[in-house]
Amino acid sequence: TVAEADYTGETAGFPAIRVQLQDGEILSDWVPWFTPRAGKDRVWDPPEVGEVVMLLAPSGELANGVAIPGLFSDGNANGDRAGLQRRTFDDGTVVEYDRQGHKMLLDVKGDIEIRATGNVKIIGARIDLNP
Repeated sequence: TVAEADYTGETAGFPAIRVQLQDGEILSDWVPWFTPRAGKDRVWDPPEVGEVVMLLAPSGELANGVAIPGLFSDGNANGDRAGLQRRTFDDGTVVEYDRQGHKMLLDVKGDIEIRATGNVKIIGARIDLNP
């Protein structure tokens, strides 16, 4: 479980977390977490304090480990079948794609802002705008 987080990298020199292990008996050093992309294309989705992670330390040295977030715990699964990709945010906002139903859902609990340096097109069989 994530015990502490340093998202700016001020403490460890890189964004890192500390992981609590074995019912709180062991606290890891600052370790990075796995992210899908960290090159020219980047993903920023850091684990939060209290989130369950797996600490992978192939050499057995926790200081050289890496945290892997995304483990379900306490019934917090976000879907119920294959073919459904869903991201649910803490405020209730949902981004979902149903591959079987060929449907994309954006249920936003706030404002949406779209920025483009070029043209914006909306193409569909029917487009309803509700003031």
